[in-house]
Amino acid sequence: MTPEEIFQILKDKFTDSILEFENELPTEPFIKVDALELNKICEFLRDD
Repeated sequence: MTPEEIFQILKDKFTDSILEFENELPTEPFIKVDALELNKICEFLRDD
């Protein structure tokens, strides 16, 4: 699964809680999320 696919799945599930996706070199891809929803997002990533 690509970082872009992961971002899209999270964006579809957690709409407003997914704030930004960055995938430019030289850094690793990352997604900024709403801190208040972090536990729910991490549980989803772990379980699904």
